[in-house]
Amino acid sequence: YLQLITLLTLIMSTFSLNTPNKKSFTIVIGNKTYSSWSLRGWLALRIAVGSKDELNEIVCPLVGAFGTNGNVNNDSKSRILSYSPTGKVPALIDHDLDNIVVYDSLAIALHVAD
Repeated sequence: YLQLITLLTLIMSTFSLNTPNKKSFTIVIGNKTYSSWSLRGWLALRIAVGSKDELNEIVCPLVGAFGTNGNVNNDSKSRILSYSPTGKVPALIDHDLDNIVVYDSLAIALHVAD
C-alpha cells in the first residue's frame, strides 16, 4: 500500500507540473481514515491540483452507515447518490467539463492527469 502511494505521488506530481490552467473540482469521499478507496482518490486529486486549482471536498461519513446486513443505510446511500450515480465514493465532479462525474480512484487519477 505504501509503495502504491509513493508511486502514485511521483506520477501525479509529474502531471501536476504540466497543468497550466486553473480547474475547479469537487471530490465526494467517505471518511479518509475508514475508506481507503476514498483516501486514494483524494490523494491523487490533492497531489495533481496542488495550490493552482480549486478543490471542494464533501465528506459522507461511512462509519455507522452500514446496517446489520452490511449494506449502506438509506440516508447515507441517498446522500452519496445525490453526488454519484453509482452510489459509491470517491466521486470527482469536474466543474469545467459540465459537472461530469468520474468515479473510481484510478479513473480519478487518470482524469486529473489528463
